[in-house]
Amino acid sequence: MNEKLSILQELVNLSRNLGLPERDYVILGDGNTSAKIDENTFWVKASGAYLHNILPENFVQMQIDRVLAILEEKDLTDDDILKKLSEAKVDQKQPRPSLETTFHALALTLGSAKFVGHTHPVALNSILCSIHAEDAFQGRIFSEEILYCGIAPAFVPYTDPGLPLAHAIKKAMVD
Repeated sequence: MNEKLSILQELVNLSRNLGLPERDYVILGDGNTSAKIDENTFWVKASGAYLHNILPENFVQMQIDRVLAILEEKDLTDDDILKKLSEAKVDQKQPRPSLETTFHALALTLGSAKFVGHTHPVALNSILCSIHAEDAFQGRIFSEEILYCGIAPAFVPYTDPGLPLAHAIKKAMVD
């Protein structure tokens, strides 16, 4: 199996594990995943696919530079974003990528992550929906957290999904 397909199979396995109903990491169709293939491309979950029973054909190969360029555009309509995401696909026959594709491109290029799992765990959401959400993440929760999560967590208040969320994450992590 070539490396690209091996990465895709790892991503399928990760996605299915994150999507298991008994884990409570995602609610219904929420959540998405991605994996970096090389410096130029990555896999991202197709829109509308469910993590728990996802198949390799439910992923879309995307061009990193074209997706990141969307973050630099101003005043894009929803239709503009969908068009640009479609144009960033390596293979136009593949399905529509997740609306969170810009966030995944950002996460896969800011550090050394090879895989991204974007979930909505019920237990964590109960904290994040609190007025004290930001306070809960000040300081360290786990002793070795700095080794895996960096110097400080980036707190992003609720933001609409898609491009607005990618902009908020970029601001919290880069600016």
